[in-house]
Amino acid sequence: MKNPTRILAVLACAAAMLTACSRNDPAGLIASAKTYLAQANPKAAAIQLKNVLQQSPDRAEARFLLARALLDAGDAAGAETEARKALDLKWPGDEVYPVLARALVAQGNYARLATEFGSRTLGSPQARADVTTSLALGRLNDGNVDEAQRLATLAARDAPDDPRLLVTQAEIANRRNDPAAALRFIDQALAKHPGDVEATVLKSRWLTLQNQSDAAVKLLESALAQNPNALALRFGLASLLVNAGKLDAAGVQVVKMRELAPEDVRTQYADAMWSFGKGDGAHARDVLQHVLGTTPDHLPSLMLNGIVQYQLGFYSLAEDSLRKVVARVPGDTTARRFLAATYVKTGRAAQAIELLAPQLKAGSEDPALWRTAAEASLAAGDPLAATSYYERAAAMDDANVGTKVRLAQARMSSGETERGFHDLEALSRADPKESQADLALIAAYLQQRRYDDALASAQTVVRKQPDSATGYLVQGAVQLARRDLAGARASFDQALARNPGSVDAARNLATIDVQEGKVDAARARYEAMLAKDPNNEAVLMASAELAAVAGGGGDAARKLLERAITAQPASVRPRLALIALAMRERDVKAALASAQAAQAALPNDLQIEDALGTAQLAAGNANQAIDTFQRIVKEQPQNPLALMRLADSQAAAGDASGAIVSARKAVAVQPDFGPAWVSLTKLLLANQRGSEAIAEARRLQKERPKEAVGYLLEGEIQASQQHWTEAAAAYRLAYARRPQPLMASRVYFALTRDNKLAEAAAFAAQWNRDNPKDVTVRAIAAQQAQQRHDLAGALAGYRAALEIEPNNFVLLNNLAGLLSDMNDPAAREYAERAYRVAPFNPSVMDTLGSVLVAGGDPMRGVQLLQMAVNLTPRDPEVRLHLGKALARQGNKTAARRELEIVTRLDPKSPLRADAEKALAAL
Repeated sequence: MKNPTRILAVLACAAAMLTACSRNDPAGLIASAKTYLAQANPKAAAIQLKNVLQQSPDRAEARFLLARALLDAGDAAGAETEARKALDLKWPGDEVYPVLARALVAQGNYARLATEFGSRTLGSPQARADVTTSLALGRLNDGNVDEAQRLATLAARDAPDDPRLLVTQAEIANRRNDPAAALRFIDQALAKHPGDVEATVLKSRWLTLQNQSDAAVKLLESALAQNPNALALRFGLASLLVNAGKLDAAGVQVVKMRELAPEDVRTQYADAMWSFGKGDGAHARDVLQHVLGTTPDHLPSLMLNGIVQYQLGFYSLAEDSLRKVVARVPGDTTARRFLAATYVKTGRAAQAIELLAPQLKAGSEDPALWRTAAEASLAAGDPLAATSYYERAAAMDDANVGTKVRLAQARMSSGETERGFHDLEALSRADPKESQADLALIAAYLQQRRYDDALASAQTVVRKQPDSATGYLVQGAVQLARRDLAGARASFDQALARNPGSVDAARNLATIDVQEGKVDAARARYEAMLAKDPNNEAVLMASAELAAVAGGGGDAARKLLERAITAQPASVRPRLALIALAMRERDVKAALASAQAAQAALPNDLQIEDALGTAQLAAGNANQAIDTFQRIVKEQPQNPLALMRLADSQAAAGDASGAIVSARKAVAVQPDFGPAWVSLTKLLLANQRGSEAIAEARRLQKERPKEAVGYLLEGEIQASQQHWTEAAAAYRLAYARRPQPLMASRVYFALTRDNKLAEAAAFAAQWNRDNPKDVTVRAIAAQQAQQRHDLAGALAGYRAALEIEPNNFVLLNNLAGLLSDMNDPAAREYAERAYRVAPFNPSVMDTLGSVLVAGGDPMRGVQLLQMAVNLTPRDPEVRLHLGKALARQGNKTAARRELEIVTRLDPKSPLRADAEKALAAL
């Protein structure tokens, strides 16, 4: 007899082999997959089904079941692929089409859904109901609520108790602002199908809308206890927690979602939403880019991406996403509001107002929409409309302090100055911790040069928030305006002590350091900040700014900006700064190379495209610039600046007619945008079409007889042709319609050029009497007197203007230059004042440097002149002044180097002759 133990062992082994064979058999694997699907474990089911398809790729049932598994696991694109393969393999359509329709909904492909299923007839009532419900969801997500309702009614004839249909009907009721009906559908779904995930999530959303967020969270937490692997429940809970500001708890849900389904679009969207809520916009943007790379039509991700890009300052990318959302869901106020805000940020206020008009006319109850309309109106120069809009917003959201602050500011802009100040002061007193009103007061006081009041308000902010850097920052800014450098330094030091990473405080301290000749201290402060945070983009850029002025010139600045780009390769700011640095140095080759590198790294950013086109045009590559600006115009057809740049490029390429067409389009898209009219006029004049330019101006006068723009335009055309009598007449007509400083200054200028000096003087005197706080005409009169060598008149004019605006650095600089030419020692006082107001203006540096050299302080004078050359390396006059100053200092080698650069100018240049004379004297 054989050994029984051995026989049992053999039988056990054989049984194991037979079981293994059974499990790996396609039929066994399919059975196992079905079990996993029933247990809501689609990932395990997918593994089994993929094993089947490795052995039998044409097994139709496996393809169909894999489509279901992938859809349940969140891979809608993969589900669509497998469903189509199942159809090709003749698996019954009544089973496959519902899965395919759901996959299209999940991907946001609503147009394809309607095309493929709009007229498709299915045999099974359940299949018909499922596909029709998908169609209803597609219409609902496209904003067609009526059609969604019709389709849902059709689906209800076949399967009235289907939970997905009931949830869809609840969504439709929500869109119709009928919460009672929505709740009936939700409760019906949960009564018929207790624990249904979609119905539970929708019930939580309904509770949230009824201001019962805590109950909504408890509902989802309870459901998750019963069904911990339900991704939809975790997604709903994460969304609620983010909205409630409970970011740590939301993070727990996001981490669990990553474990369950890392590639599911809901997981990634929740991650982006959570990251954005934490203030990590860069990570949110990266996650959303991944989502949109695989599902480019995912509407929630498009919306969030638009908001994230807007907050990060990438306005062209924000616009691209938000326009897609608005196109698909025209009634969505959030998308429309952020798109309008993007237009305002990019200088298209009129387009923003036009975009918001339908919701405003419909009487939107969204206060944020009215606030955005108000901001757009302010940007468009219409403070009265802005005031009205802010009042509507404040009435809807009485607790919003920000709205009330902006309302007060709008009232100030519309002429209600005293009421605006009164409102802000009341808001300041109302809350011992809130400082929004105080900050607005400070800005208003500074605008009116009420420095003592501004300082008092800044001290109020410091008292309200003693541990915050904000109060000390604004206090320092006021002290700078008062020219109290010691006090400002102390305030900014306090701000930096409270927030060692404050770049604003460091930059202001660097400004003071430069003015006091302490460049090394500014550099050391930045280096200490970078030692703690070597990849801080803002500090690197501030360091580059310092280097460009006083810390090693363009090469040092360039290295710092390149370092910032390496640290933050997806950031636009350092790339644009690098291009701007090269353009400022007139190194068009370097600018073009930097712009091309930026465009390759960030191919969809329209700011980069604009910089590239500008560099191409500067480098003489007009045709390339045309291609670049045409791409921008295609993306932003309502952007007048892009059309104007396209016109400039076409003109440079010799396509005068094309340039004029583009300029006309710029005028058409924004008729009240003055620069567009000027651009069109210049093109017409440059092409000997002056009469046509006049005709354009007069057409505008007829179309807008009560507005000044047409008459101002005619005046500019006549002035460009030296027709001063006609120009003065046109300017007077513009002035009569809009008696503002610009119009007054143009009237005065034309009269003086027409040698009607007495008439000009009378006009200026009347303007000054009527507008005692305006310096525009006074400043132009002083400049004109200086050009006529009427030095006494010029001095009197500048001093009179400075009594009104004592911190106007242009006036201070002009007066300092005039006094310096007269060898008046008072020149230094005015030059120093100009430098305190505008320490990084090269013209101001040039004036003060020259005055100091002439006045016996050559060391500081040369330092300032060197900084001016660093900022404007291609300005020969500044370089000439530096060369002469170096010679006076006794540094002949350095003087010769600077002067020889100036001698390379055109032989007819008086600057060249002056440089040659100075060289000969060395």
